[in-house]
This record gives sequence, structure tokens and C-alpha cells, in this order.
Amino acid sequence: MDKIKKLKPEQEVLYHDGKTLYEIAKVVEINKQQKIAKLSNKVVVSRIPSGEIFGRTDGKEGYALPLNEKNQTLFQAYKAYHELKRKLENIQHELRNGFKGSDPKYILKLNNLL
Repeated sequence: MDKIKKLKPEQEVLYHDGKTLYEIAKVVEINKQQKIAKLSNKVVVSRIPSGEIFGRTDGKEGYALPLNEKNQTLFQAYKAYHELKRKLENIQHELRNGFKGSDPKYILKLNNLL
């Protein structure tokens, strides 16, 4: 896949806040003189990458990555992680209610899956 040299309007990127959040954001505005791009989530990043990373210009944590196949896989894994976490919380809630409150077929199916 081609390496991105500059961000352009309407281009999608994967934004990471440097801690836990990943989201897909769109470039909504660019400033060629200052070499910055404003994303749809109101974050301002450098328009020219350092390697493959478009860093924030305000000095805070966070950066944007080009939305290529590798980074889309990262985003899908992030979404799957949180979905799995929510499902496990639901399973724990079901098991805490005790066997009598649960559907026996559900418990058997769950046991086979695990």
C-alpha cells in the first residue's frame, strides 16, 4: 500500500488518544501554511507524518494513523475487545443470578463454548 505523504480533506484516519480510545475520524479542514489538519473530532494534527504517525500539534497525547489495512485490523480488534468485554460482563451477571434463574440450555451451550 502506498505511503501517505500528506493529509487531504475528506480523508479518513484512525485517531488514538494515546491511552484507550481509538476512533475513525475524517479530515475536515487543512491549513497548508501551518501544515496542520483538523479532524472531525476537533483534534488538530500535523498534516505531514513523522514516519507513519500524524502527531497532535497542541502537545497533548494522541496521534492519527492512516486508515490502511493494518490499521483497520487494529481498529477491528479494538472494537472486538470491547464487545467481548461487554459480553463477558453479561455472562458473569447471568452466572451470579444462580442456576435456577438461568435457562438450562443457555448454561449447557455456554459450557460447550468455553
